[in-house]
This record gives sequence, C-alpha cells and structure tokens, in this order.
Amino acid sequence: MTDEIAPESGDVPAAADPTGQAAPDPSQQIRGLEQRLRGLDAKVTTLQRERDTFAAKVSALESGQIDADATLKAQLQAKDSELADLRAKAAALPKLAKYPNVARELGESIASVPDEALASLEAQLSQAPLTDDTPRAKPNPVPSNPPDSDGADITGMSREQILAQIARSGGPFN
Repeated sequence: MTDEIAPESGDVPAAADPTGQAAPDPSQQIRGLEQRLRGLDAKVTTLQRERDTFAAKVSALESGQIDADATLKAQLQAKDSELADLRAKAAALPKLAKYPNVARELGESIASVPDEALASLEAQLSQAPLTDDTPRAKPNPVPSNPPDSDGADITGMSREQILAQIARSGGPFN
C-alpha cells in the first residue's frame, strides 16, 4: 500500500497538461460538447426523415400505388414523338428536292400534299418564278398632303399673299 493522502476539501486536483499549458476551462469544454451534440441531433433527425420517406416509397411501390416505370414510359413517349417528327421530315425531303418552288412556299408541310397537286403548283410557279431580284410593281399611294395645284412656294411670301393663295386654292378659311 502506498501512503496517499486524499484531499480534504473533496476537490479533485487539475490534471497537468503534458505540454505544460493549463487545462482548458471546463465550461468551454461543456459548451463545445453541447454544440457538437446539437449538430449530431440535427443529423440524426435528418436521417430519420429520409428513412421515413424511403420507407413510405417502398411501401407505396409494394402496394402498387406508384408505377415504377412511369418516368421511363414518359421518356419513351417523348422519344417516339421525336422519331415521328424526324420521319415526317425525312418523308418530305424527296418532295422538297423535286419541287423546289413549291417547297419554298409550303416548307415541310409539302409532305402531306399529293404529287399531282405539287406538280401542278410547280408548273405554275416555274412559269414566272419570283426571286429576290425580280422587279415587283411598286404601289403608288396617295400622298397625305398633296401639293398645291399651282405649285406655289409660300416661303418668302407676306401674310396677305399667303391668304390670297389659300383663297385661290379653295381652302377651309373661305
């Protein structure tokens, strides 16, 4: 047996740090551990929610409430419609090449027009093909303010001369 003396006041002596520094304050250690505990509690709560969500999905799949292939079916329908569009464009290509004038007017909708009608339209359009260089008739619009019939220029006229000009032209001031 060793002769150790127990402290009389009931206090436990502070352990000496091997580096020679004083031990950290116990209240700081407690606050740090409490923060760590709160963080771990939040993680546990998040994991429990995810577990419950996955359990609900599994039970729904097992009971047949959710169709596991619904997403794949939607993707398949989208690809089918895309394929149908591509096939329609491919069917229109020979007609686009064979009837270029009609193709310029109708575009991809040429695929739904019968060949006889396309041939007729192509013949009509090829007789007088319109290009960007073709001169077109220019409209002759009526000017909003037609010039005076006698063509008088009022710049440099006095007030009396202008009023006389208005009176000769049958203006609204007569």
